[in-house]
Amino acid sequence: MREYRLTTVVAEMVVGTALALLGCGGGVTTPKDTGTAGDGLPGDVGGDGGVGDILLAEAGDLAGNECLPGTDACGAGGDGLPGDGLPGDWTGDATYEPCLGNTDCESGYCVAGPDGKVCAEPCVEECPKGWLCTQVQSQPDVLFVCTWPHQRLCWPCDANGDCLVPGGAGENFCVGGDEGTQGDEDGGDEGGFCATQCEGDATCPEGYVCQGTNVEGTTKNLCRAQAACECTEAAVSAGAWSSCSVTNEIGVCTGKRQCVEAGLPPACDAMEATAETCNNLDDDCDGEVDDEGADGCIEYLADGDKDGFGGKVLGCYCADPGQGTLVFGDCDDDNPALHPKAEELCNGADDDCDGETDEAGATGCVNLYLDPDADGFGAGFADCVCADTAGYVAEPGDCGPDDPNVYPGAQELCNDLDDDCNNETDEGSPADCTPFYLDEDSDGSGVESKFQCLCKPTPPYSAALAGDCNDQDATVGAASPRLPRGATTGGSPLRAGVSLRRLPPCDTLPSSPDRQ
Repeated sequence: MREYRLTTVVAEMVVGTALALLGCGGGVTTPKDTGTAGDGLPGDVGGDGGVGDILLAEAGDLAGNECLPGTDACGAGGDGLPGDGLPGDWTGDATYEPCLGNTDCESGYCVAGPDGKVCAEPCVEECPKGWLCTQVQSQPDVLFVCTWPHQRLCWPCDANGDCLVPGGAGENFCVGGDEGTQGDEDGGDEGGFCATQCEGDATCPEGYVCQGTNVEGTTKNLCRAQAACECTEAAVSAGAWSSCSVTNEIGVCTGKRQCVEAGLPPACDAMEATAETCNNLDDDCDGEVDDEGADGCIEYLADGDKDGFGGKVLGCYCADPGQGTLVFGDCDDDNPALHPKAEELCNGADDDCDGETDEAGATGCVNLYLDPDADGFGAGFADCVCADTAGYVAEPGDCGPDDPNVYPGAQELCNDLDDDCNNETDEGSPADCTPFYLDEDSDGSGVESKFQCLCKPTPPYSAALAGDCNDQDATVGAASPRLPRGATTGGSPLRAGVSLRRLPPCDTLPSSPDRQ
């Protein structure tokens, strides 16, 4: 093993540049498969002696020119720094000792190799084909070792970020195509494969060529496989994969092709889209499980007021959407107090959603009587109804519920009706009565001073004529009708059925012993 000690100003500048590059982390996309510390996979945390601890990011030479470290483009020939040139015999594979950590290695550095961790060999300008002479130490001595920048070369990928090696030198890109072979650039929906930047075939591992490749509109020189990419041990251990999809008339289902010991599966592991069914699966691959309208769904009703009852149809769902119900009957979905199980109150609302407002028996009702003829009196038995229920009154006793002129206290008339509801018909002296005189001898005329105003003759008050001077002699009577003093017929003719007889007037009769 050779040791190199650089103390020149140039060496110090290179050390500073390398350390600065090692500390830069802003804007770097984290690969999706970085492994864990000490597992030998790319992306180990620095300081544990694992892969990725001491890989140099892409750098430039001291003049600020773009270059790939470890190639002729970096540094100046003969300066003792990496980049003096590539050896002509750099064609063989490296055979480095495997390791688990830095303490296993004479150089003190256990780094990632093509198939796992190996002990790094110090270098000045020469490294095996595909390896890179990289500065890893500045104190107490500047030290360069051979590192492997192709840790993810040919890994399946979806994006450039999947190909990044934390702390790695150069740029890595995800390029598509038929198994990542040379000549392919766009892999479409089936993902791609990682390719590392190069400057000539000599900077690529065996089995790869440095080929100009279109990357997002820019041509990049990348190491591309001469045959189909194979899954390396590291890729299998990391479970490296790329996205893929299966499409039919129902939808597009995504899956992946993942590295296994047998290699990368030729077919995508995605399912075929089928009609959505209530089964807790995304059958049609639209990103939603058990969508609305799936086979086997149940029709839910909107329950905006969360009272457990609905009215309008919300939709057909496999499970409660969180704002629905299966119980119909809500008449106001904005008011949780109104639903079919609510108590009806005297409040002007249809509390129980039965289509009636403040119906009989509602809480707060009072006993009232139905008044169909609106005369202020009700008939029949009392109903317990709300106080302002139309058609009900507090007063009972109407004997003619369909006649507004018949009620307790109404004026009695000669109409064969019990107008005042006292269980008597045409009694007393109705407003339209006719005076009838006392006619004990039934001669059709009665005593003028003795009469009653009646609706019809009622013996002994049966005479429509007054003036009978001898009411015990049926042969003597009044010559014409006469009304007693103060009596009137109201300008109306005598009631129908009243007949008058012409009798000799009392003042034309001869004297008799009983005449007064």
